[in-house]
This record gives sequence, structure tokens and C-alpha cells, in this order.
Amino acid sequence: MYTSSVVAQRDARAQLAGVRHSLLDLHKHLISAVQQDFEKLHGRVAGPGALLQLLLSDPLFSWLRPVSIMLAELEELDEAEDTVWDAEKLADIRNTIEHWITDTGDGNEFTTNYLAFLQNDPELVMAHAALRRQLSVLPKLE
Repeated sequence: MYTSSVVAQRDARAQLAGVRHSLLDLHKHLISAVQQDFEKLHGRVAGPGALLQLLLSDPLFSWLRPVSIMLAELEELDEAEDTVWDAEKLADIRNTIEHWITDTGDGNEFTTNYLAFLQNDPELVMAHAALRRQLSVLPKLE
């Protein structure tokens, strides 16, 4: 028999898995778009290992790091069996991601770059819409 808190935790994990999957898809599209810009300036990236090094150290990719970190943290939290997902934690995740992908007028580096790429990439627009749908099921900070 499941208690309501067990069901709530399973629901929260499922909601978060949807967000994580959509954020990962968006991240992949962004990496590809930045890689194309990099290759216009510096020539072809030698392979996946070279791309990983660029993600970790090249200034052109630096604005993507907060998303990379968020994805790693979400996966780590999901794998930990003792993680308790309360409404505040879920709302904080939603708020953070929405801040990145919404023009709030604060001119942060991620949002500025993100919105520029969003204007020119239909696949990124689709990934953005999917992420927005997934975020809408998480609690919102008041």
C-alpha cells in the first residue's frame, strides 16, 4: 500500500524527469548551435572529446555551463533514493530555469545568448516549447 507522500514523491520525480529530459534536449540543441558558431570562427571540432573540452573551457561555450551544472545536479538528486521533493524545491528549479529562458530585462549572459539563438533556430524553438510545457507542471514561486 502506498501512502499519499509516497505517491506525491513518485509524481514529483516523474514531473522532474520530464523537465530534465526537456532541458537536456534543449541543451543539446544549444551545444550544436554554439558549435556551429565556433566552427565558423575556428574550423571543425575534432570530435566528441574536443567538444567536451570546449564546453568545459572555451569562453564561447561558457554561458552554457549553468545548464550543464543544473542537469548534473538534477540527475544526481534523482538517483539519490533519500531525496525528498517538496513544493519549494520544485518551484526553485522551475524559477531558475524560467529565469534563464525568459527575457526578464536583467541582461544576464545566458538569457542574452539564449534569446539570440532562439530567434534563428526552429528546432530550438520546439525544444523551448517542450521545456515550457514540462515546467508548467511544477509548482510556481509566489
